[in-house]
Amino acid sequence: ESADGPPAARSPDPASAAPALRTSADRYTLRRTPTGYEASIPFTYTNPTDAAVYVPSCRGTHPPSLEKRVDDGWELAWSPVVLLCLGPPVVIQAGESHADTLRLTAGYPGSDQAPQFTVEDPEGEYRMVWTVYESYDPDSGRGEPLPLRHRISNTFVLEVEGP
Repeated sequence: ESADGPPAARSPDPASAAPALRTSADRYTLRRTPTGYEASIPFTYTNPTDAAVYVPSCRGTHPPSLEKRVDDGWELAWSPVVLLCLGPPVVIQAGESHADTLRLTAGYPGSDQAPQFTVEDPEGEYRMVWTVYESYDPDSGRGEPLPLRHRISNTFVLEVEGP
């Protein structure tokens, strides 16, 4: 370790097959509630690097965001509201896993409920994007993000229940 903190994580061969971030299923249902949509999406992150990685936290880890496949690319479609407090990061050692559940809530378009989907139709193909740092500065609560390929999940489908 250097005097400035732990060494930055190094990524493995980019040709590695499985994504580091995996959802428990390939399809989830958005339930309608009086104020918006809800879904629970269990996921597991397995550190693919040769050093510890860090996930910001405040009374629990910061949840992932969702990107929706639009045409041939990805568009940010939903981001969680997170508290501004800063706790110690969740440290995931090389090769270790961390399991959690994204408790997605989204107000209906035009409502005063936040967050909301930023896309017109919430149904479609998605992936999670998580904030995972390869280094961490405790003074700022930030670090150098891992390459995107190590912070995105497999793809999955969101469907809205009923008509």
